[in-house]
Amino acid sequence: MLPATKVHVSTTLQETSWVFSSNADPAITHPFFFDQEKFLAEAKDLHGITVVVDKKSTVLRLYGNNHNIEAAEKFLAKSEVSLQTSVQIPSRGVQACPVCFELPEEPFPIQCGHIYCSACLKSQCEAASKFPVLCLGDVDTCKTAIDLWDLRCVLSGVTYERLLQSAFKLHTTTHFHELRFCSTPDCYTVYLPSHFDPPAADIFYCDTCLAATCMSCNAPEHQGLTCGASAASRDGAAEFDNWMRENGAHFCPKCSVPIQKAEGCNNVFCQSCATFICWLCMQPFSHASDVLLHIIDDHEDSEDSEDSEDSEDFVA
Repeated sequence: MLPATKVHVSTTLQETSWVFSSNADPAITHPFFFDQEKFLAEAKDLHGITVVVDKKSTVLRLYGNNHNIEAAEKFLAKSEVSLQTSVQIPSRGVQACPVCFELPEEPFPIQCGHIYCSACLKSQCEAASKFPVLCLGDVDTCKTAIDLWDLRCVLSGVTYERLLQSAFKLHTTTHFHELRFCSTPDCYTVYLPSHFDPPAADIFYCDTCLAATCMSCNAPEHQGLTCGASAASRDGAAEFDNWMRENGAHFCPKCSVPIQKAEGCNNVFCQSCATFICWLCMQPFSHASDVLLHIIDDHEDSEDSEDSEDSEDFVA
């Protein structure tokens, strides 16, 4: 059962304000003021009064002589009780838009069942900074990802393309161990790697930059050479390894991207795969706080030693 809606009536010489209290159920107050115009029209016709609806404050103002106003008050109060009874069950199907909390204008239902104003859903998606865009229904507790088809229906082509790029970035970041990027720098085409050496390994021909890439070692196509021989013959490979050693750089333990720590603490974040790393032992973690606890528990002596060496170098 819904809580009974309280009605407060204040009377001046020629004006009465009939107000729903703030604890009234929105499923009752909104239909009464915005959808139940027949009650207001009937009050006008039967009792010869003027009714002014203040939607923002959810207030009805009744104008007329005192006798007619009192009769209209009783009629509206009775109508409100009747409405409350009639909508106790169906009103639960009347959903407020999760963004503006009003009855949806140009209602747009999404896959999880919540209904938005088309304009509100569009604004929410346009303001989204990351993918997926989550439903705000049930006072922001639904958290269901809004379907791409729903997004396509409400967004412009440019905004939808931006969200697709975010979705692509999220997918490649979370599935980095399954995918590889084209070997051409700044080309973001991905493919599934092969686990065989040539000649069994396939060659990936990129539709974007037209480069041919060995799907086993992710290097440019190397006909007649094994992946190992090709790697040994490539210019700069040995020099890069030397640079890594000389500059204290490491490969990310998850995605193998080279990382150099120029300064700061030993809690390092890999931008490529969104992994937190202990720089002292290169162990990966999901959260920065886990790295800090790990360093305190397992590397406290190492941290103190590094601080001491840094202090001595500074004094010298």
